[in-house]
Amino acid sequence: MSTPERYDIREERRSRKQLSCAVPCANCVRRECTDLCPNSVRVKKQTQRDDIGEVRERLAAIEGLLAAIPGLRRAMSVSRARRAFGKTRDAPAPPRHDTALPIARIRTAQQVTPAPLADLLEKNHEESTASLPTPSHPTPSHASNPSIPAFEYRYEPNPPPQDESYGTLVIDRSGRSKWLGPTAGTEWLRNSEVGPRRSRSPSPPPAERADEDWFGADSLFPFPPWGPAPTMTTILLHLPPVAQARVLLNAYYGNYTWNHDVAPRTGVQPIFERAYGLDAESDAKVHPQQLALLFIILAMGALHNPALPPHDPGAEHHLAAARWCLVKGDFIGHNTIAGLQALVIMAHYALETEKGRNGDSAWPLWGLAMRLVTAMGLHIDGRRWNLPPDVAEERRHVFWECHTIDVFQANCFSRPSSLRPEHIDTAFPGSGDRDFRTLKFELCRISGAVLDQAMDVRPTPYASIDALYDRLCAFERHIPFGMRCRTALLALPSVYADAESATRDSPPVSANLARTFQQFTLALNVSEAILFLQRPYFVRALQEAPQDPTRSAHAKSYLAVVERCNVLIEVVAGLYELYPTVTARHWFFWYHLFTAAVCLGTMIILNPTNPLAGLVLGQIDHSIKLYSSVLRDHATPSLLQNHQWLLRLRARALSKVEHAPPPPGDEGDVDVELLGWRTRLVERARGQRRATTIRRDGDDSPATASLGASPAPMHMPDAMPGPAPTIDQVLQQHFVDAPQRTQDPATDLLLHQFWDPTTLLESREGAGGASNWWTAWDLGLPDLQNSM
Repeated sequence: MSTPERYDIREERRSRKQLSCAVPCANCVRRECTDLCPNSVRVKKQTQRDDIGEVRERLAAIEGLLAAIPGLRRAMSVSRARRAFGKTRDAPAPPRHDTALPIARIRTAQQVTPAPLADLLEKNHEESTASLPTPSHPTPSHASNPSIPAFEYRYEPNPPPQDESYGTLVIDRSGRSKWLGPTAGTEWLRNSEVGPRRSRSPSPPPAERADEDWFGADSLFPFPPWGPAPTMTTILLHLPPVAQARVLLNAYYGNYTWNHDVAPRTGVQPIFERAYGLDAESDAKVHPQQLALLFIILAMGALHNPALPPHDPGAEHHLAAARWCLVKGDFIGHNTIAGLQALVIMAHYALETEKGRNGDSAWPLWGLAMRLVTAMGLHIDGRRWNLPPDVAEERRHVFWECHTIDVFQANCFSRPSSLRPEHIDTAFPGSGDRDFRTLKFELCRISGAVLDQAMDVRPTPYASIDALYDRLCAFERHIPFGMRCRTALLALPSVYADAESATRDSPPVSANLARTFQQFTLALNVSEAILFLQRPYFVRALQEAPQDPTRSAHAKSYLAVVERCNVLIEVVAGLYELYPTVTARHWFFWYHLFTAAVCLGTMIILNPTNPLAGLVLGQIDHSIKLYSSVLRDHATPSLLQNHQWLLRLRARALSKVEHAPPPPGDEGDVDVELLGWRTRLVERARGQRRATTIRRDGDDSPATASLGASPAPMHMPDAMPGPAPTIDQVLQQHFVDAPQRTQDPATDLLLHQFWDPTTLLESREGAGGASNWWTAWDLGLPDLQNSM
């Protein structure tokens, strides 16, 4: 009997090791990267260190693959852009399948017969390099002006290779735009390639329409229901007659868009013609979001049509129709330029009406609009994806109009804006000329810096405030001659020592309504930004040196605020004299007039012996006169309330002046330059004043007679005359002389609202500030508190 063979485990391991040394190995074959597998037998461990050349070759191969990835991304962007705009832009919405442009190269490579990865990447890199044009877009000329400091502008015509990834932009043929950043999650990127979406909410079947009273709550966000769920045919029936629609369209573009023109007429006119069937050459249907844009423009035209009464009911009807169209077009999930434009104009509309004057409706809509801006990638310049020039220009225009109003309104509400400047890559629209739009966009960047320092929870050095102020003044000095406002320059004695130089450096008032409003509004916006910047430190100067704020460490802020308040009042007065009907319907003129008057009135309440008390009382009277004039034809609750508050503020200021001790007569130690500035300010305010001083009945006290009031006082009647009996009754209720009281809670509340931000600033900075605002009020404002 033979002895059985013994199993040798070492021999088994040796045979397995020999099998695993096959070249190329199984893993490399499966992964299709055989070129990376060793091309010879394994070297022994002790000689592997010496084979540096082989390691370098492998590293070079890997680096070559990585270098090809940016080229693949560029090729995908070019492919998407060419597919998106290969057909006409006005084509109707496509069927529900195949609505989004796919990222073709990667997905196709995954679905066909596998090929070596290196060959695929090399092929794509060669194709993209051959087909990709060199981006060439000149940097706007304003950015190169060394005399105007500005934010860093991130748009670079020829960016370095490491900055070439700007995310993924998908635009379908219905106009829907979607952008995802370079580090977006894979699932979102996948969803941007596939997954068809409806371009609008479906019309309910006939059998279901009778049972439905409105859309579901989700589909109505953020708007409330407006009757039964309409079909597109029903919505089109709500369009006004074509002749009336033309009048409203002309009123909107004639009286409103000189300032905010997010939807230029060149893009809206084709929508108008298709909606009314006036374009015989085109059978394209109107998208619901385009119809929403048309309806909201008609609503704004009704508000700004001088032939219609203020707040015409037809405007609300057009607004409701615009809301339904946005809901019908699924504007939350299906983002288009037209839907974004409609949403922004809706926010403007909310501030133009009495129901939305507090901003509770407008602010969320602007925030939603800015979210859609980033979702559509408008903050990245269209040249990054080689979009057609007209499409890239349209996206630039819409972005900067949206971003500018977001920053301006954030300053008005003293809230953070939606987009940081370092996240913006979009170039300014236009040819680079410094027209009104470009100047407004430049000022938006500086206003954003003003807002940033106001929102910063950390203390801001006063040197930074001073630098921002100098930056605003430099911007104002470099406004082109044709866009300067003579009325504003005449109210700046610190800049122009005599009226002749101010007249020489500014054009006369233009006969063109749009140009005149642009000149005056640009000057108002500059002074508004300075007021937002300096007002907390203006109050600080009044606290530190009540008898003479010019001796405070914040004297520059004090003088700047006084001068800019004077500019605001004179600008509104000048515009109202030229175009009273149009000026009356723009809320922000009266908003800034009220702010300036209250700011000046605070000076007298704290120190009635202030050398500028006469100027202050005269400008408060001027503001009251302007409100009285506009109320005769445009009596609205907000204007009535502001007029009432100014009357109370003036009464409080006069009371302080009457009981104040006589001012010291020795001003020998006052700076001569300051005296000259003060004299010029008072004289020019008197020279430009068109309203006479309003004095209380029987008020002939020496204190008021010596304040530099106008020589022809006007007695305030018990009730202002109004256009209708109902207005008379309202005015009688608001303006009838009430018994004199030692305290006025309404005025106290107004003054608290003015002073509280500064006391909060003190608390934030520490350095002697109180821990709570009410403690700071008690400690820091004794004179004002005693006057209440």
